[in-house]
Amino acid sequence: MKKVYLLLTLLCLVSCSENEDLVRTIEKSDNDIIKVNMVENTTSISFTTTNCWKLTTDSSWIILSETAGNIGDNVVEIVIKKNDTGKNREAILVVAFDDIKHPFLIKQSCENAFELSEKSITYNSKILTFEL
Repeated sequence: MKKVYLLLTLLCLVSCSENEDLVRTIEKSDNDIIKVNMVENTTSISFTTTNCWKLTTDSSWIILSETAGNIGDNVVEIVIKKNDTGKNREAILVVAFDDIKHPFLIKQSCENAFELSEKSITYNSKILTFEL
């Protein structure tokens, strides 16, 4: 009988151990780098968090639809103002909670992009292919 009580006590002690830390993450659903041309653009970022989050940016030419949110799947719309500075520019958006951070980089050119190669033409991120 003593062995049964000892076994039950031991099982209770083992089952009462502290819970393991929950996995705390920010998972992105799209690119970390967003490239846009000089005109005003509207785009979005998607991410999933396991905690309430905050979104910050270091740039005044970025407008965020939300700067904080809840656990789960999130989509934040971003308005990127027209670039009339004459220079390419970059902005960093950071999704964070506690000590976990995930950056997104926005790159905006100072002119409309036009690239020509042997097989395609790229204009403002739209690729047109052709055959000779």
